[in-house]
Amino acid sequence: MPASPREGRDPFFPESPRPYEEAVTSTNRADASAIAVKGISVEHGQTMVIINNHTFAIGDVGDVRTPGGAVHLRLVEIRAGAAVIEINGARRELRLDNK
Repeated sequence: MPASPREGRDPFFPESPRPYEEAVTSTNRADASAIAVKGISVEHGQTMVIINNHTFAIGDVGDVRTPGGAVHLRLVEIRAGAAVIEINGARRELRLDNK
């Protein structure tokens, strides 16, 4: 994929910025302080967490918004007052944000 219009363009949509936007988000590195657990809930016996206003169940994969851009993560485990996530193969524990 081209990283800029100088490296190439989509022959079917030559004016589209889509290929360059994907190249930028894939290299985005997350600021760990910008990712926080906002809440933990149990619905019909299934525990879920809210991370940066996005709801995850164990095993879910998704993007969360941060000031630095979207961050792709996977929820590995839910503990009492915390969640374990995986970003780019690295695991980290996030404590519940009690603000």
